[in-house]
Formats: sequence, C-alpha cells, structure tokens
Amino acid sequence: MSKPNYPDLLKSSKWDKEKGLIAKIVKSDTGVGKALDDVFANFNAIPWALFDEANIQTATTATLANQLVADAKAAAGKEVTAFHQSCNAASALGKKFAADFKSKPLVPKSTSEYLTKMAAAATAFYDAVTNATDPLRKKFEAHAKRFVQIEADIAELVKARTDAAGEMTKLLTAAKDTQKNAQRLLAHAKQSKDEAGGFAREGNAQMAIATATGVRRDAEEIADLVKHLEAVLDKHTQTPAAARARLSSSDPLISKPVAAKTTEIWNTYNKELADFRNIIKVVGQAATEADGFADEADSKAGVASKGAADFTKDLQELKAKIERTAGDLKMNYERLQKGPTTLDNELANAKKDKKLIPNAKRAAQLRAPDTDKQIAKVQANQKDVDSYVARFAKFPDGAKKDPLYATIDKGLKSLKTHVDMCASSCPGIKTQVENRVKAINALT
Repeated sequence: MSKPNYPDLLKSSKWDKEKGLIAKIVKSDTGVGKALDDVFANFNAIPWALFDEANIQTATTATLANQLVADAKAAAGKEVTAFHQSCNAASALGKKFAADFKSKPLVPKSTSEYLTKMAAAATAFYDAVTNATDPLRKKFEAHAKRFVQIEADIAELVKARTDAAGEMTKLLTAAKDTQKNAQRLLAHAKQSKDEAGGFAREGNAQMAIATATGVRRDAEEIADLVKHLEAVLDKHTQTPAAARARLSSSDPLISKPVAAKTTEIWNTYNKELADFRNIIKVVGQAATEADGFADEADSKAGVASKGAADFTKDLQELKAKIERTAGDLKMNYERLQKGPTTLDNELANAKKDKKLIPNAKRAAQLRAPDTDKQIAKVQANQKDVDSYVARFAKFPDGAKKDPLYATIDKGLKSLKTHVDMCASSCPGIKTQVENRVKAINALT
C-alpha cells in the first residue's frame, strides 16, 4: 500500500486557528496541539515501505519472505501501536474538550464542532491504517507459508531421487536375476512345448495334456514376474511425480533456478530407471513368447486327446481367468468414466470460488496421466480377452461334451462384445478429459 494522505483535521495547524479564537477565554493549555503533533510524528514514523504489496515480488526466497513477515510484524507491534495510542489520546482530548466547551457560552460553537470531528477523524484514521496494514501482513504470512510448501516439495523430490539412487543397484540386480529366471522359464516352456508335440505324435494324450499344462504354468509365471517388476517401478515413480506436479514452473513463487533444479532431478531420476524399464520390456516379450508356446502346446495336446480327454480342469481355469478379467475390466472402465465427471466438478467449484483454481489445476494435472493409465489397462483387458477367445477356439470337439463349455462360450462372447465396446469408447473419454483439462488450465 502507498502511504495514506494525512487528514487536515488532524494537523496541529488546524487546531492553532481554532485555539486563537478561544485564547482569551481558555487560559490553560488543552494539550490538543501536542496530541496532534504526536499523531503526526507517529504516523510518519511508520515504515510505510514495509507495507508495500510489491515487496512480495522481491521476496523470492524463504529467508526473504520470512524477513518480510518479521519486519511487518515488528512495525505493527511498535510504530503502528504507537500511532494507535496517539490517535486514542487525541480522540479522547477532542471528546473531552468538545463536551467542556459546549457549557461555555463564550466559546464559539465551531470550536466544539471541530473538536468533535477531530476526535472522530483520529479514530477513523487509525482504523483505516489498521484495515490496510493487517491484510497486507496476512498476505506476507501466506507468501512465506507457500515457501515452506515449496521447500517441502523440493525436499520430497530430492529424497525420492536419493532413495531411488540408493536402491537402484539392488533393484537392478534383482531385476536382472528376474530376467534370467524369465529366460530359463521360456527355454523350459519351449522344450516342454516340443515334448508335448512328441507325446501327441505318439498318441499319449494324457502326457501331452500334462506337458501342455506345464508350459502354460511357465508362461503364467513369467507374466507374474512382469507384474512384480511393474509394481516395483510404480512404487518408485508415484511420490516424485506428485511432488513435481505441485512444483509447477508456472508458479510465480518458484524462481527459474529452482524450477530448473527440480527438472534436472526429475530427468536424472527417469534416466536411472530406464534400464529397469528395459528389463520389464524384455521380460514382457518373454511372457508373450511363452504364452505362444503354451497355445501351441495346448493345441497339440488337444489334437492328441481326439475328444476323449477330460477338459474340465482346463475349462475351469479358463472360466476363472474370464471372470477375473471381467472384474478387472469393470473396475478399470468405471474409474476411466469418472475422469470427465471429476474434472467437471473441479471446474464448477473453481468457477464458483477462484481460491479453488489451484486445486482444480492440480487435479487436472494428475487426471491426464491417470486416464492414459486406465485406457492402457482397458486395452490390456481387451488383449487378454482376445487371447481367451483364441485359446477357447483351440479346444477340440471332445471338450464340447463338458457342461462348462457352453457356459464359457456364452460368457466369453458377452465379455468380448463388452470389452470391445469399452475399448472403442476410450478415445472419446480421453478427448473429454483433455477438453476439461484445457478449460481448467484456462482459468485465472
């Protein structure tokens, strides 16, 4: 705030004119002149430069922001308090002598009226100064508190980076061991697949089926290894991603050097995880290849059975997988559908209350990657369903005698239709989310 204009009513020169009119009537000193001089002196003693909102722009570190708060608080406790006391004293004298002079017929009426107005002006002037300085002090305090959050976010990001660096060697070693295990299982699956073909050629349906089941088990074990590695990766990316989202370089409180530092930390962090992601990719490829071996082994075992084998166990396993995928799809698609609605609510609330705009923008910043993640899960569900359809088609005619066959056939067709519908609607939902994110980011 700029320094307020000083009221004419509170200038001692104004009182001197009134005092001249009553000099011959009132012999004793009223003390009003000195009281007004004190108000003027204490008003000018207030360090007005401290109560300037522009100071926020120059307080670009936590130290400077805290010093700004301390200086303003000290001034409020000393100079502003002294100004308050002198205003009260002047107001009290004005009220006292205004009342006394009313009983003196020789004292001009204008003098009493002046003293009454002066008393009110002293109180009003202090109130005006307080109403201007107090909100500014609160703004300074909020500014300093934001730096506390900034430092906490940076510390969180650095800690996540440091923790990950400390564990990275161990994690990569374990991941490489997992990769070796996946390669071993893949080799075993390939060998077993060939053995299943040999048993089939010999007409040994029981051994062909048992061997094919072993190949499928190997493939599923490799798929579980992929899920384990993805869970480890997810654990080490969620926290720093959230901190970085809060530390948006568009925040006016974050200087360019700080923004550059957080970006550098994030980029280094991602680089160190690149090897880990590559291992996941390699193990994932092994899982896909092993799944193909399992399908081939199943086919050969099915041919060997010539419709005579009992496929109940295989059908039960397939039914369980179908039901599990249906449950996963329901959960993934429902969460995906909530994206636009959630952002609509954030947008509506932010339009009603501008204080909620930062919350809406953080929600928008986190919702976009979450939408991509859910779309990827729905697409993965679709891929699983397609694999079930392919596997079910390879069951020989003998399996159709099992009561489960008709149940699976009906359920799988229904699930296939539903998952295709969900997958086809994903681009539209993503567009809805992107449009709402743009609308939220446009808020000011």
